[in-house]
Amino acid sequence: MLFKDIKTKRLIIREYSDIYLDQVFEFRSDPSIYSSYTKKQNSKDELRSYLKENITEFNKQDGYSVFLILIDEKVIGEIAIMYWDHNNEKNEIGYAIGPMYRKNGYGYEAVSEIVKYMFETMKRNRIQASTDYDNEASKRLLKKLGFIEEGHFRQTEYKDGVWKDSCSYALLREDYENHNV
Repeated sequence: MLFKDIKTKRLIIREYSDIYLDQVFEFRSDPSIYSSYTKKQNSKDELRSYLKENITEFNKQDGYSVFLILIDEKVIGEIAIMYWDHNNEKNEIGYAIGPMYRKNGYGYEAVSEIVKYMFETMKRNRIQASTDYDNEASKRLLKKLGFIEEGHFRQTEYKDGVWKDSCSYALLREDYENHNV
């Protein structure tokens, strides 16, 4: 199955392509992005190699897919879908919105459309998400979408000389169908 762009009132969600490499490098170079969402790459060539080595074919078992959140062809964020598990019909998602675009509802708009796509088109049963324990905006977004916190994990990542906690959330198909987003 090929991924087709998802269009909302304000956004386009598009599968990553190298034509966006410059914008993705700029986006991922922001410390608020790479510190909580992804690994920092120090050059465009390093980023290109990282993405080439890690992104798999869309919907491939145990794969990793990256989707760009665009406004008029400008990258304002990303959504990653990881761990395609076809036997158990589940995935994990991650997301980030650039600092200039936060608090405008773009994260909610994009993630809600990906969640809808995963349940309604891809027929998933479970979508998981993890976030830094102190990332209140991300936790609010997940709860607004109907995700339920399933765990608080202590000292899961070592960042900037400090151990950080994380939280795990999940949304089941039955919860999604009963939640009016």
